[in-house]
Amino acid sequence: MAEALISGILSGATLAPDDILAADVNEDRLRLINQRYSVATTTDSLHAAQAAEYILLSVKPQQIDEVVSALKPALTPQKTVISIAAGVSVARLQALAGPGVPIVRVMPNAPALVNRGMSAAALPPGLADEKKSFVDRLLRSAGEVIYVDEDLIDAVTAVSGSGPAYFFLFVRELAEAGVDAGLTREMALTLARQTFIGSAALLSETERSEDELIQAVASPGGTTEAALGVFASSDFKNIISRAVRAALDRAGELADFTRLG
Repeated sequence: MAEALISGILSGATLAPDDILAADVNEDRLRLINQRYSVATTTDSLHAAQAAEYILLSVKPQQIDEVVSALKPALTPQKTVISIAAGVSVARLQALAGPGVPIVRVMPNAPALVNRGMSAAALPPGLADEKKSFVDRLLRSAGEVIYVDEDLIDAVTAVSGSGPAYFFLFVRELAEAGVDAGLTREMALTLARQTFIGSAALLSETERSEDELIQAVASPGGTTEAALGVFASSDFKNIISRAVRAALDRAGELADFTRLG
């Protein structure tokens, strides 16, 4: 996800490569990031935090205590921490970082890699306007952004954070069904992928609702209506609801883990 944001930020010209310092313990990973994006890298995360005005935390929630504790000597009210760690609350980050350090909690998603991301951000009370503006430009360079209360971030995670994987799963299974129907794998993948790409563009560029678009495709008594009937009889709506709930529950479990840690 950090790479996706770096890619979007640079593609959108929000920052130049010289404005970014990437830190990681994995030297091979850093070498790859440097080769792809021409940004400076370091294995010294404390040095990176000391050098930066904005500190983006892109780590697994199980690592958050160790990482933020290592950065703490550099964290002051003049810095701004932007966290994309799933399930890690602002309260937990604040306890680790110390009082007065502004913390923005963000849930982005993978399409940021192609500047089509969807992020939701929870801003701390009293965040300076210039910092709000920078965070907004940073996130919009990789796609769209909405602002929510922090207690909705886990729901965002379950819908848009994990959502791209649901989408890719549907594309894969639609292509597999095409193969079962007699298409070659190459044909089926081309048809499935372009159908979703085109449908997403249509949804983005029209003012018609999802229901209206469904009805526009599904002629009474036709092939689409027959397929939709199978989805309905299989309780497709409930499957989606249960999947989102599972992701939401897991986000809560991760939050509990970090609180206990």
